[in-house]
Amino acid sequence: MQEIPEIVTSIRQAAELTGLTEDTIRYYERIGLLPYAERKPNGHRCYTRDQILGIRFVMRLKATGMTLEEIRQYLELTRQGTEALHGRYSLLEAHHDNISAEIARLQETQRIIRYKLEHFRELTANPDSANGECGAPGDSSLSPDPQDAGPAIIPPEEARTLGIQTLHQQMPSGERRFRLLSADGSAYIRTEATGQGGWQHSHYHKEITETYIVQHGWIVYAGLDAAGQLSLSMLRERESITVKPFDHHNIYMPPSSVTHVVKTDGGALKTDWFPSPALDELTLRIPYSRLEQLRS
Repeated sequence: MQEIPEIVTSIRQAAELTGLTEDTIRYYERIGLLPYAERKPNGHRCYTRDQILGIRFVMRLKATGMTLEEIRQYLELTRQGTEALHGRYSLLEAHHDNISAEIARLQETQRIIRYKLEHFRELTANPDSANGECGAPGDSSLSPDPQDAGPAIIPPEEARTLGIQTLHQQMPSGERRFRLLSADGSAYIRTEATGQGGWQHSHYHKEITETYIVQHGWIVYAGLDAAGQLSLSMLRERESITVKPFDHHNIYMPPSSVTHVVKTDGGALKTDWFPSPALDELTLRIPYSRLEQLRS
């Protein structure tokens, strides 16, 4: 890529240095992805080297599949400095999970295609093999009665064609998450806290409804209302809580606790996970002694 001068004297030169069109740069300025460029006396735009680097950074985020709205949120958190580091981490972590799920889906699709290609190669080499794998025609003794058959196993590759996939990860905190995901936005997640325990990342959804169920141990649910007031609730084994769209929330999981999360009503948004830096700031200040008081 071309070397960037300290001052870029026109939007045409900025387009050449970034690979974007002039109209795209203007659009990114209008929607707040980029700060408005300085104007020369003749009214033409001029850009600094840092602004060009900023445009390239936006392009890199977009190349990973991040939506313009997610990029705008990330840049806003960046402008807030170190106070918003947790929010930036949460946003990138959620995007990382989406990319991992997409990679897993593509790898499974590739595996199915390889299987089909190998099968076709075998048929090409031995056309008669397709007719020699079943019993003789009319021999009903080799065909089981459907009424006597048990449940049929659905292979992972077939499940993926139906929009169902799995994604299992160990998070930086040590938490283990086992996910069953659907293309319609619904999901099931089993979360196991390790010996460390701790708060998850504060967030909210615009469409998804989440239900948290405690299987083992206990958890603390933190919520943030429209007035910015913090509320804390203790949930013990076999207790549950349902979180509606736009409810800012976070979960504290002590060591060895296990939860189940069911997500429903999503699907319209590609990524329906949005960070809540204000709630993160509040939860990180809560001493463990206060959580212990909720248990008594």
